[in-house]
Amino acid sequence: MISSSLIVLGLSLCFLGARATDPAEKPGSCPLDVDYPRCDSVNTNNQENGCQKDSDCTGDRKCCFSGCQKQCLLPLKAKLDPCPSYDPSICALIKLAPSDCHMDNQCQGTERCCFYCAGYYCGGAIIEN
Repeated sequence: MISSSLIVLGLSLCFLGARATDPAEKPGSCPLDVDYPRCDSVNTNNQENGCQKDSDCTGDRKCCFSGCQKQCLLPLKAKLDPCPSYDPSICALIKLAPSDCHMDNQCQGTERCCFYCAGYYCGGAIIEN
């Protein structure tokens, strides 16, 4: 009687353990969220690139929280490419937007957080689709 109880308990624990992890979770880490835009100032109903789990995303993309919602993003990869250079004289002609990032691990894939005309943006390498 004790052995059958242990078997049932063991099978139950195995079943619960299997349900606790998502077998469809893709490898890699999500980029860190950026503090802009603030969640109270954006429409979080945009589900164009939305997801609930990694398997909802195509290719290598993971389901990550970013911009006040979950969306499909490339996982972090080695950041080997330098930031591109730019001509500061054109900065007066460009309308500045809030920074996309503050550090490299807020950018998808191999992109770096690069300075450009008094702001930071994710760039340096091309993101594959």
